[in-house]
Formats: sequence, C-alpha cells, structure tokens
Amino acid sequence: MLQSIILAGVAVMLSGICQILLKYGAISEKKSYCFPEYLKPYLNRYTLSGYCLLLVVTIISVVVLQEMPLKLFFPLFISMNIIVVVILSYFILHEPLTCRKKIAIGIIVFGILIFCI
Repeated sequence: MLQSIILAGVAVMLSGICQILLKYGAISEKKSYCFPEYLKPYLNRYTLSGYCLLLVVTIISVVVLQEMPLKLFFPLFISMNIIVVVILSYFILHEPLTCRKKIAIGIIVFGILIFCI
C-alpha cells in the first residue's frame, strides 16, 4: 500500500507538470513553418510533451488503482492536483497567487484532512 501511495504522489506531481506544459505550449510564441497557424498551439514540443506525460500519468494511475480503492484515489488525486497546478503555475508561469487562491488551497487541504480522518 505504501508503494501505491508513493506512486499516487508521483502521478499527482507529473499531472501538475503536464498541466503546466500544456499551458506553456498554448501560450508559447515559437515560430514554426511546418504547421498552419491554427495547429501551432497543439503541435509544439511543450504540448506534445504534456500529452506524452499524460499517458505516463494514466499508466501510473492504472497501476495505483490495482491496490488503492477508487473512492480514495480519485478525490485525493483531483484535489492534490489542483494544489500542485496552482503552486507550479506561480513558480514557473509567474501567475499571481491571489488571496482567493490561498483560501481555496486552505479549504482543499482542510477537506483532505477531514476526508482522511
């Protein structure tokens, strides 16, 4: 079970990184002459890396779900993923960490603690 918890944590972190890659790929202004303008947000190296990483997260999640119940994994995965994405977007994309986001993170952490008790 400990291995499943560690793998679930890895899946959450990789999922957060995947979200950041997809966002960065969507806003990147890289010049590419290979693709039409409307395909550039979808077919650049950041977006494709995010898609590949999402495949890895899916495989890890299937491995975790072999030992961990879905009713435990899914709520924790989604809520922790939100926290990871907000923190990574603050440090990597330099998005503001507003008071509203801090309160939301606090509520999510409180909910996770109540759920685990």
